[in-house]
Amino acid sequence: MNNTLYEYLVVGNEVVPGSLGKYVAPAMLNLYKAIEPIGALSQLKITTTVPMSALGIYFPPSASNFADAAMSDMTAIIQALNSMPNGDSILMVNAYPYFAYASDTSYISKEYANTKSSAPGVVDGNLEYHSLIHAMLDAFYAALEKNGGSSLGVVVGETGWPSGGNGEITTPYLSAMYNSFFRYYILGSGTPMRPNKKLDGFVFEMFNENEKPGGVEQNFGLYQANMTPIKITIKIGYTIMQHQLVHYFLNIAITLILSRQATFKACTYTSFHKNNECSHLIDEVY
Repeated sequence: MNNTLYEYLVVGNEVVPGSLGKYVAPAMLNLYKAIEPIGALSQLKITTTVPMSALGIYFPPSASNFADAAMSDMTAIIQALNSMPNGDSILMVNAYPYFAYASDTSYISKEYANTKSSAPGVVDGNLEYHSLIHAMLDAFYAALEKNGGSSLGVVVGETGWPSGGNGEITTPYLSAMYNSFFRYYILGSGTPMRPNKKLDGFVFEMFNENEKPGGVEQNFGLYQANMTPIKITIKIGYTIMQHQLVHYFLNIAITLILSRQATFKACTYTSFHKNNECSHLIDEVY
C-alpha cells in the first residue's frame, strides 16, 4: 500500500440526486479538514460522483443545468469544491453513451455513441460534437458554469459499453471499440467546450458481475467473472481478447485482404480510413 498512488477520494457514488444528497457536501468538507493537516491534498482530490440524472436539461450541451431535485445539493457541492485550495478541484461524472444510444437507436447513430462520427451528431452554436461522450461531459461543464463552478474540472468516474445482454448493439467488439476509443482518444484530450482541460477517467469495469440481474449490467467487464478474458471473433476468423484489442488496432497497421480482393487497413481513431476516405473502423473489419 505504501507504493500506491491515490488521486481521488470519492465521497459517495451517485448519492445525488436523492434523499441523502444533502449530506455529501458536509462529508466532503469534514474529510478535507481531517486530511489537510497531513499535507496530502497537494496530490489528492476530494470529490463525489454524480450520474447523468443530476442534470435536468442536457441538450444541447450549452443549455444544460442541474435537475430541480439535485440543484440545492449540487450548489452545496460546488461551494465545497471551490473552498478547497488545492487549485484543481473536480467533479466526477458517470457517463454512459451506451444507455443514451440504446434508448433511441433510430435518432442516435452507433458511430456517434460508440466512437466518433464523421458528421457531427450535435451542432451547438459554433461547437460541433462528433462523440456523444464529449456532449455529455460538456453538459456538466455548462451546468457547473451556471452555478458557480466555472473553474472546476470534470473527471469520468465510470464509462463503458456492455459486451452482451442486448443483442447486436452489445457485442464484445463494440465494447472493446468503445473502451479503446475512450482510453486513446478521449483521455488526455479536451472537449469542444473546454479544449484545454485534459480529461481523466476510468473504464467500468475490470470483471463481469455475474451475480447482478441478467442483461447488460452483467456485461461491462474486460474479463469474465472467472477472470478469463472476453473473446472477440472478427468475421474473417481472427480471434483476439478484448484487453488486447488496443494493440491490434492502435499499435500495428495490418493490411487485411478479404475474399473480394479489397484491401483495408487498421488505423488509429484519429485517422479512420477506407480507400483514403473517413469511415468507421467497425465497417472496415466486418
